[in-house]
Amino acid sequence: MRALVSILTVVLYMGLVAFVLWLIAIRPRLPVRDKIAGLLKLVAVYTLLFGLLSSSGVFKEFDGLQRELTSPDPLIFLRGNLSMFIILFGSMSVALDPNSKSSELRQLLGTPVLIAESLGLFAYAIIHFLAIAPIAYFAYLVTSVPIDAILNSGSDIEIRHGVEAIRIKALVVQNETAIRNFAVALPAFAVSLLLNIWPLLRRGGHAPK
Repeated sequence: MRALVSILTVVLYMGLVAFVLWLIAIRPRLPVRDKIAGLLKLVAVYTLLFGLLSSSGVFKEFDGLQRELTSPDPLIFLRGNLSMFIILFGSMSVALDPNSKSSELRQLLGTPVLIAESLGLFAYAIIHFLAIAPIAYFAYLVTSVPIDAILNSGSDIEIRHGVEAIRIKALVVQNETAIRNFAVALPAFAVSLLLNIWPLLRRGGHAPK
């Protein structure tokens, strides 16, 4: 049963990716190349920020969550994304507590800002689940192949730099989430940049405005 649900989840992701590609293909009136480049930049920014936050230790208390957010397992990946937004919306609900101990003036000025931020978070959640998450899943799926191969390898090598010794497996284990994110973000940025400068490379001049 779990395998069937996983397959259906992957089909759902594929359908969402196809829907997004169809949507950007028909509107707005921009070259398809620019639309794809913009979409890749969106995914790259998300994964890059996630990787930076992960490497900075922000997710130290949520090690399991950050692994789920980069998991190649479609159900675990979905659960991680749902959990992330449950935490975010839960935080907003705490911030909007009407029994706040803040002064009346602070509540009067702060409540509209919090409501606007909540609406912005809701709008981002829609974009995230419709566009970013499905595309990111397939990107994580591809990058997980070499990473999982290293983690499950029966051998390891040690690289020395001066007096320091680095083991490949230990390096990947300690920075697994950050590596998964950077492995998605950097190629996405590179491809989007290539798409943006392609007219210059092709024509040897300035791209049309």
